[in-house]
Order: sequence, then structure tokens, then C-alpha cells
Amino acid sequence: MNELEDTLLLNQNRLHFASKSILGERRSQQDAIGVVARDEETTLSIVADGMGGLSGGELASMVTLNTFSGHFMNDPIDSVPRFLYELADECDQTIYTLRDEQGKLLKAGTTLVAAYVHQDQLYYISVGDSRLYLYRNHQLIQLTKDHNYAMLLEEAKGKMSREAYQNEIKKGEFLVSYLGMGGLKYLELTKEPIVLQPQDYLLLCSDGLYKRLSDDKIAAILRDAPFLSIARCVDLLLEEATEAYNGRRQDNTSVILAGYY
Repeated sequence: MNELEDTLLLNQNRLHFASKSILGERRSQQDAIGVVARDEETTLSIVADGMGGLSGGELASMVTLNTFSGHFMNDPIDSVPRFLYELADECDQTIYTLRDEQGKLLKAGTTLVAAYVHQDQLYYISVGDSRLYLYRNHQLIQLTKDHNYAMLLEEAKGKMSREAYQNEIKKGEFLVSYLGMGGLKYLELTKEPIVLQPQDYLLLCSDGLYKRLSDDKIAAILRDAPFLSIARCVDLLLEEATEAYNGRRQDNTSVILAGYY
């Protein structure tokens, strides 16, 4: 049964948030999401999609959420990019050393996408294939890259035959970077902020959403956002994603949507 968690709502000055997760047909919820407010003008949104067995993936994503939230609320922040990078590195090392009750390494991991907004300035960090989109002027823009094998194949496309590419792209969704590797291979980090404009929308999500909904479908739902509540838009995204699974095994799916007014 696809039970929906209660929608989390937060209004912070000009930013209005809603977030929700679907368990899907998984045995546990390995996505961890959260929106925390440091003050009226500063927020941090986090989506972490865990992997590595039932307890391992769930623990890895919660470690990430709790680490980012805790430091964000309590630490001085002189440089946002450095702050975000150091937290990702800390989570990577912590998850890499997680052990089970028998003392064996859990070999767990998690993706991460986090958006830090102060007033109208957006910074973000991404590791893995959870995504951050910016919806602006009826255009859906994927700000983050998917750190997977397909990314590496795209970079090497001109150096390999078409046949070799077609054979390898079948493994394209395999992650090449995530928290818990014990050394971050690839990450994205904004060094200069993106300035938000009125009627911008930020969408953070795990892969359970975009692997079932095309960019055009996501954009069509967000196009109606000015006429609907943020919470209703989140519901529509998850309802459409659930319907798109069409009998296939549904993954954990998580969404955070923020509207800037």
C-alpha cells in the first residue's frame, strides 16, 4: 500500500515550502528529507536517498539529514560553499565507517541534494542522482548533474564506437559518486549564489520522481503552481508519479517544493 506521509509545510518570509515522501512498495523508507530554518531569511532543504540494504540505506540517509540539519542550526557559517562541502565530506566519512552489530562494515551509501537559501540567494550541493530543479518563466531547469555511469559515457562519447556506447549505456544508472564511498569522486557545489526571482520554484527530489515523470510533465504541474497551493502541487507530483509506475514496483519517492514570492 502506498501510504503518503503527512505534508510538511513551512512559510519563511518569501519562501513557502511543502514536502512529502511515498514509501511505495519498498519494505522501508530509505529517503530522508527535511527543511530547517535558521532564521526568517535562511533555510536549508535536504533530500537524501539511501542505499545498501534495509537498515544500511535508511541509516545513511538519516545520518546525512541529521548531520546537515544539526550543523546548520548550531554552527557559525562564514562561507556557505565551504560549509556545505565540509558537511558532505563529514557524512561521507561517517557513513563509510558505519558497522553492523557484528562489527562488519555496512557498505551503505546515500545520495544528497541540499539547497541553502539566504534571502534571495541560492547555494546548493549535490552528490549522486537526487536532483534540484529551478522552475522559472515556464522553463524547468535541472541545476544538478546525475553522477552516474551515463555521465561518464557522455563525456567519452566521441572516443568510443556507437556499438560500444549502446552496450555500455545499459548500465547508465549505476552511481559513480555517493556519500559513503570513503572519498567523494564527484560533487556539484555552487561557489557563487543564484539570485532567485519572484515566482521561482525550487524542486528537490529523489529519483523515484523523475524516473517516472518527464521534465515536460513536471513542468506542466508546476505551471499551475501560482493558482494552487504548494502542498497541492506536491500532491499532484506524487500522484502522477504513482500512476506512472503502472503496476511496476514503486520506489521510495520524495519531493520538496519551495515557491519564492
